[in-house]
Amino acid sequence: MKHFFLLTTCLLVLTACTAAQTSVPAASPAPTSAPAPTEAPAATPTTVPFSVPAPYSDLSYLPELSWDAAHQKQTYQPGEYDRLSLNTYSFNDRTVLAGAEEETAALLEAGRDPGLGVRSLQARSITGQGVNVAIIDQPLLTDHPEISDAIVDYYDAGGYTDEGTMHGPAVASILAGKTIGVAPGAHIYYAVTPGTADSRPYADALHYILALNDTLPESEKIRAVSVSANPGDASFFENAGLWQAALSDAEDAGLLVLTVQGASAGSARLVPGLAAFDPAQRDTPAACRMK
Repeated sequence: MKHFFLLTTCLLVLTACTAAQTSVPAASPAPTSAPAPTEAPAATPTTVPFSVPAPYSDLSYLPELSWDAAHQKQTYQPGEYDRLSLNTYSFNDRTVLAGAEEETAALLEAGRDPGLGVRSLQARSITGQGVNVAIIDQPLLTDHPEISDAIVDYYDAGGYTDEGTMHGPAVASILAGKTIGVAPGAHIYYAVTPGTADSRPYADALHYILALNDTLPESEKIRAVSVSANPGDASFFENAGLWQAALSDAEDAGLLVLTVQGASAGSARLVPGLAAFDPAQRDTPAACRMK
């Protein structure tokens, strides 16, 4: 009986202890530091896809044109230009086409050659030496080394600017440029017009040339006048009649005046046509193709 009582007491104590342990909540585990935030994956650099310049693109490096992003790129790596299109690109001697330096240098040199056998004529001293011609065109910078020695007179017929433009320098340098001109020995009497659709400045310029010609000795007279416009077109130019009158005076004086409409001097008539020479036969006039 005594053993039974002790056993029962022990069971009751064990049961009470078990109940006590169950009723008391277990101690919370010690707090741990917050997990470090997951690091964001490194951003994949975005590259702007580069478009290989199409044939006939202008790749000229012109850093002075700060507003023109198209001409801020100087060096093109292989894969950033089309090697088969080199002869169609416009570029200057500051443009670098990496891997094609010799080819681009050769193209620049070839571009100075007018073709059509002109260089062979110059080799025979046929350079237009001493021949006086006139140009009526937009303003140019007369101190440019390509044409500075050729300009002997500069008359402003209404250019209204001291800045150079694109067209006049191109015409003057093709005519009498020191390194690229067809007739580098010629002298140029240059008359500036504003390039507007008004024939009055053109007529004034032509009358100035005629008056100047009257003062020159016979051997030094102006032989021809280049006008890259058609001031006689009344549908486009105001005061076209003034040009027609000036042109008539020039014809009476025997002066050859060339415009985009053609050329005339007395009964002689010339009609211009656009043509392109074959680069592979640049010195063969017969290989020219009409446009």
